[in-house]
Amino acid sequence: MQIRKIPNLEKCNIIFIPESNLGFEALWVSRELKHSGLNNIYIMNEDDNRAGVRMNAELKSNMAILLNEKLRTRSIKLYNKFITVGDEKSNTPDKDGRKKDVAQLMIKDLFNQLLNYSRIIKPNKDPHKPPTEFYRGKDGYGYDDHVIALQLIAVMINRFKTSPTYKHLQ
Repeated sequence: MQIRKIPNLEKCNIIFIPESNLGFEALWVSRELKHSGLNNIYIMNEDDNRAGVRMNAELKSNMAILLNEKLRTRSIKLYNKFITVGDEKSNTPDKDGRKKDVAQLMIKDLFNQLLNYSRIIKPNKDPHKPPTEFYRGKDGYGYDDHVIALQLIAVMINRFKTSPTYKHLQ
C-alpha cells in the first residue's frame, strides 16, 4: 500500500469506510482486506456489525451540513501528495507524454463535484406532508463520488472517535 511508504505512516492504522447500500461490495472488500495479511486495517461497521455505512435521507442531510461546516471553518486539509488507487488518470500520460499530477487532477475533480453538489427540495403531492429533501451532484458534472466520500469521512471521524469499538486505536 502506498500510504505505508509515507514517512511516519509505515505502521499507521487504516480505517476503511465503505458505503454498503450497493449490495455486497462492502462485505466482499472487507473480507478481502481482512485476509490480505495487511496489518492495522479496520473496517467501520454499523451497529449491527455489518461492514459499511448504510445511507439514508437523515445521514445524507447530516453529511452535507457537517461537510459544509468543515469547509466554512477551513478544518479540512488535503495532503499535498494525494494518493489514489486504481484511477485511470494516474496511468494516462498527458498529450506531451508527461506523467500527470494525480493529486491535482483528483483535487480538481473534487472541487468540480463540490460546485455541482446541491440540496434539492421537491414539493410533496400531498399538501399536508412536508417536501422531500435530497442531495445530489450528478446533474451537470456527472458524478458525486468524491463528495460523498469526503462527507462520509467527515461524519465517520466523529463516530470513530466516540465509538467504544475503536477506542483502543486512538
